[in-house]
Amino acid sequence: MTLTEQQLSNIISQQLSDILKELNQSVTQFISRDNPGLYSSDDQYLLAVNRFYYQTFTDRFFPVFRQSLQEDIARLLSLAHDEASLSQDILKTIQRYARMYNQVKSIHTRLMATREENQLKILEVTRQRSQHLSDLLYPLKTLLDRIEQFQGMLETIQEFMQDEELLRLARIYPDHIILLEQVIALDLSHPAVSQGLNHLLSHLHHSLNTLGNMAANPWNQGDAKNIIVNMVAATEKVLQRHAPPALRSFYEAQFKRQYLMYTSLMEAGIDRNQIKQVQEMARQFRAWLERLVVVLDRGVRFASRHGTELLHSAHYLTGISSTQIARLHKEVEDIRQDIQQLVADLSVSQDADTDYFLNRAGETAKKAMEHLEPFKNSPALRLPPLALHIERVLLELSFLAARIELLKDKHNHSSEVLDQHLQVYHMIQAYLDLLANIRVDLERILAPRNISRAWKNHEVRVERIPLEKGHPFPDEYSFLLEQYQVETRPGDYEHPVVLYEEGDLFVIRVDQNVEYELPLLIIGRREQHASGY
Repeated sequence: MTLTEQQLSNIISQQLSDILKELNQSVTQFISRDNPGLYSSDDQYLLAVNRFYYQTFTDRFFPVFRQSLQEDIARLLSLAHDEASLSQDILKTIQRYARMYNQVKSIHTRLMATREENQLKILEVTRQRSQHLSDLLYPLKTLLDRIEQFQGMLETIQEFMQDEELLRLARIYPDHIILLEQVIALDLSHPAVSQGLNHLLSHLHHSLNTLGNMAANPWNQGDAKNIIVNMVAATEKVLQRHAPPALRSFYEAQFKRQYLMYTSLMEAGIDRNQIKQVQEMARQFRAWLERLVVVLDRGVRFASRHGTELLHSAHYLTGISSTQIARLHKEVEDIRQDIQQLVADLSVSQDADTDYFLNRAGETAKKAMEHLEPFKNSPALRLPPLALHIERVLLELSFLAARIELLKDKHNHSSEVLDQHLQVYHMIQAYLDLLANIRVDLERILAPRNISRAWKNHEVRVERIPLEKGHPFPDEYSFLLEQYQVETRPGDYEHPVVLYEEGDLFVIRVDQNVEYELPLLIIGRREQHASGY
């Protein structure tokens, strides 16, 4: 039991009063005795002196001594009280540091999460910005394909215009183009089909030579008759038995019937010895065969490479000069080279400058449109395939120009967004650096050696138990969960697990006092069922 200052002072005063009272009684008893020897002058002098000292001590010195003693007792009791208060102050100070450490850790964790979110947004914007060049590259490749098709069409027209015989046939005899389409419909890659067509062309050439002799040279009736018989016999043997059915059907329908009609008419004229009529029929027969040779030879090769669209439009080529086609071809070739170089540079560039390529692509598209627009009024565009291709290229150029403007707007907007995210990132990083420095300072302050050095006259110990999400809560401190009424979440946990934390656990000991600094926690633990009887 601890005595108060007043109680202790009263006890000491009472003891001193008792001592003085006993001393006074002893002196009084001694004086009251019948002792003659004490009545000498010396004894009386000593008695007077002693009485003086006793009376002085009682009246003057003892009150002063008692006052001084009471002051010393009060000072000692106050000092003990100050020591207890100092311990509490030390405890509270360390608690404040621990609480500040947890706050710094919690803010640091939240800022780290915010920085990660900001980094993801920066990566997303960066990917979107890199996608802008891909969004430019593939429309450029599509445009390049269209221009190459356009250039190929112009080269096909030039090739077609150079083959005057095929061009004349396509203009004058459009039905022969239908025949050509039927030939193209056959499987020309099949060896039997290509071999059968070669036999047919060989037979046509031989028939042309024979008819040429009959149309120009004198002949007798018997020889002419024999020639016709041989031509008919050869016609029956042009295709072998194993020829594909499609080729045989084409041969029977489109060639053999007409061929035998001419031979029948010539044979009838020979029988009547109508030389002029037979020679005229031979010339017509020969002209028909020449057209067939053109169709089956050059026409098939041309249509196999370029199709029959241009052949059907041959009559539109009337009045179109090769110079017009050559000029247009030169412009298209220059445009193709510019776009091809742009695509090549864009494809191989590492860390390409988006602004540069967007501006370059825009200038290329604008230049191409300026060079092609004048040709829209050219007579050459009366040719439907050519008009279709140039219109398609102009549409692709218009689409590319609009696409480039859109990409420029998107790129500028993404630049602004990226700058804002970078500003936020640098600001967060600055805060994180500041918090890291504060955390280091707090760890240094709370270090055991520094704590002991700061308060040498007190037994001070601080223990920090790290708490981490997903890790078990320390078993030796599990009683704190109930004491601090920590929020819990039921689940299948073998041991209490930290689901959420805003700091670490601090155990603070100052002299005989112990305090715990527990941060905000959410603990996952197995739900405990009350057992009943």
